[in-house]
Amino acid sequence: MSKRKREKPNERLGQAMITFVGQMLDFSQTDDHAMRQVHTEHYGHEVQRAYDAGFECSLSWHTLATWTEEGKERIGYFANTLRCLDAEKEELAKTVRGLWTNAHMRAECLFEIGRVYAAEGDPNVARDFLEQARTFLPIIDILREGCAKEGIQCAEDRLEGRIAEVLLQLPDSEEPTADPA
Repeated sequence: MSKRKREKPNERLGQAMITFVGQMLDFSQTDDHAMRQVHTEHYGHEVQRAYDAGFECSLSWHTLATWTEEGKERIGYFANTLRCLDAEKEELAKTVRGLWTNAHMRAECLFEIGRVYAAEGDPNVARDFLEQARTFLPIIDILREGCAKEGIQCAEDRLEGRIAEVLLQLPDSEEPTADPA
């Protein structure tokens, strides 16, 4: 009787992520919305399967959140990313690239959550998340410079401009006014 090698959840998820990202790159060229949704759902099942087996990582949740279209699901997946980043903080702090990854991914998650709330008509909650994201920008710039000194390239995705754009589109804050009496 042959013994099959049991696949570890992290290995299975890693392979699923590589396949999924390749598929998403292909679909971005074809505009095949239906197949993109099918493959996103399939990848979501793989992320959940790994989670159920006791394994998760920020990158898997972030990848799923990035390609998910439904707002509330995106918020949940980005929240899972933030939770994983908390758990991975020590490991990420070992290198300047890890520190940059942690800060940038946090800012991006907060931005995306804020963007969902903005799109769904909750400007005050959106503003709170966007302002939290903005607090990471100076840290990201400093860490990007540190990476460059070590010959490591970090993505420049104009996050600051993207945050500013959404903030500018929000209506003025609806803070309660004080009673003059």
